[in-house]
Amino acid sequence: MAWGLLRLGRFEEAALHYRDLAAEVPADVDALRGLAESLIGLKRYAEAISLLQVAAEREPANPDVQHLLGQAYTGRGELQDALAAYRRVRTLDPNDAHALTNIAATLFRLGHWEEVVSRSEEALAIQPHPATVHNLGLALMELGRWDEAADAFQKLVRLQPDSSDAQSYLALALTESGHHDAAIRLLDEVTRGRTTNGLALTALAHALRRAGRLPEAREAARTAVAEAPSLPEAHRAGGWASFDAGSAEDALESFQEALRLAPADLDAELGQAVALSALEKHQAAVESFDRALAKSPDWPDDYPELRRYLETSTRATVKRRDAEIS
Repeated sequence: MAWGLLRLGRFEEAALHYRDLAAEVPADVDALRGLAESLIGLKRYAEAISLLQVAAEREPANPDVQHLLGQAYTGRGELQDALAAYRRVRTLDPNDAHALTNIAATLFRLGHWEEVVSRSEEALAIQPHPATVHNLGLALMELGRWDEAADAFQKLVRLQPDSSDAQSYLALALTESGHHDAAIRLLDEVTRGRTTNGLALTALAHALRRAGRLPEAREAARTAVAEAPSLPEAHRAGGWASFDAGSAEDALESFQEALRLAPADLDAELGQAVALSALEKHQAAVESFDRALAKSPDWPDDYPELRRYLETSTRATVKRRDAEIS
């Protein structure tokens, strides 16, 4: 009965049942595990971890306990501890594809893209799963391996043919690999004649911009923002489309909103910096470029086309400072 409550998401009731069972049979690891899973569902992660540590001492070779520890640590944002728990599952069962997928997902959150690719490929060799393919595709995109990312998302579309998100990510990868028209055709099918999500429209705006169709790109971005106002990527796409269309003021507004929603967004920070530079707000531009360097010291190599804005604003700032001193 309590197991069924867990599956239904009725965590409070499940916790009561498992707590009673654990009181009746204190040595029952299954009762501790069930109670811990209920507490994870209730986001009471610290209590769950304490119970699972006891369960792990009693049954150190129980992979289910380690899986739940990984979930609880992830809930608390303690990613290194979560990674260690999932790796213990892997030690107990090298063919546990679920553990490999969770390892890859945790590594993704830690920014270890190459390891995400390796662990995801290992998991897929054991058992294809949409979450694993999704992690693989996103990691390949982070590494700039666009053709491979497109291949991964094509597999995801085959696994989830009705998923507009899978098709949107495929379109993004196609766009970055230079296949703008193919991306636009795909996204036209995704968005035509039905309610869609902001991600598909954002991807469409990106593809249209890369194809040089700037008025359409701006309109797609505006629609994306209307559909998903809390999606930073939608504001960012609108920012770049506006900037390329020569409207630095509109671009700046869009990039600032993207940064409000996602302060760590490097692309939005760079967009804000170049928009400020184009508007001759050079001191503010230099400060924004400095923040971009703090987020990614390699950005000047990754975005060489933007370096001229940094150089222009830096020279203007130095010139102004020298004039003030003299």
